[in-house]
This record gives sequence, C-alpha cells and structure tokens, in this order.
Amino acid sequence: MEENQQQIRSRRSYIYDSKGGKSRKKLFAIIGGIVIVILILIVGITIFSNNSEPEDEDIFATPAESQPTSTQSPTPTTPPEDTSNSSSDVDKSEYSILVQNGSGTAGAAGRLTDILGDLGYTIFDTENADNFDYVETVIRVTSGNKTLLNLLKNDLKDDYTIGETSTDYEGSASAVIIIGAE
Repeated sequence: MEENQQQIRSRRSYIYDSKGGKSRKKLFAIIGGIVIVILILIVGITIFSNNSEPEDEDIFATPAESQPTSTQSPTPTTPPEDTSNSSSDVDKSEYSILVQNGSGTAGAAGRLTDILGDLGYTIFDTENADNFDYVETVIRVTSGNKTLLNLLKNDLKDDYTIGETSTDYEGSASAVIIIGAE
C-alpha cells in the first residue's frame, strides 16, 4: 500500500510537473513583470514627450546667451522737433509695443520685452511673427509717429541690428518690433 501511494504521488508530481507546475508559474511571473515594465516605459515616454513640447511661454523665455552685433546708428533724416526729444523728455510708458519673434529662436521675444520694459515702454503683447525668416530686426510704428521710431531705433541699436523701419503700422499697438536672427 505504501508503494501504491508513492506511485500515486509520483504520478501526481509527474502530471503536475508536465503541466508546468512551479516552472510555469515562474515563467508567467517573468512574462508578467516584463509586460508591466514595458507598459510603465510606454506611459513614461508618452508623458515625457508631451511635456517636452514648448508651451507659448517657453517660446519667449530668455535665452542663455545674446550677441549684440549692431554698429548702425539712426539716420538724421527726421525733423528737428523729433530729434530734440531725448529719452528723458518722453514718457515711454505711453507707447505700447507688440513684440514678434521672427527669428525662430526660443526666448528672443522675452529678451526684447525685458529690455523694452526696463526702458519704460508698455508691452502690448508677444507672439511669433508670420515667419521665422527675418534676418534683421524690423520696426514699424503707427503713422506719423517718427518720434517713437527714433526712440526705438536709438534704444535698440546696441542690442539689435535694425533693418527695415516704417511709419505705416496700422495695428492696435503703437509699434510692432519683429526680431530678426541677426
């Protein structure tokens, strides 16, 4: 009888082992662990990739480095009453400036808004320009506002290469400045 029980046990263990038994449980545990790790990686990568895209405020962050390259000075083609207005004679906070990033460099608009704010101008808004192909900085002021144009050219000449300027801007701000790649 004892021999009979041993045979039954050995048959059970043979059947148990042949159906996978402990080794099958280990295999399922390993596969399950691998699947969980892969799912965690996929979720992590998805979350990370969504957070790595720049937000609007990131586009206007201040860059780590700037390169002032301008040696151009304003042309004395304005009437005497416009050139007599020095920076101290004019309340720059009365002028609202729209700053557009035309260079494609993240933080370019933020850097200019900091400079203009320190000089006393009111910042109307910041946004991307119609394209990122601007090489030099463009200044456009509202019609007949040569005083503001001269102020901006003078205030920015050390930090930016001033390209095209005009007095034909028809927006809601007093002026628009489009930053070039320079």
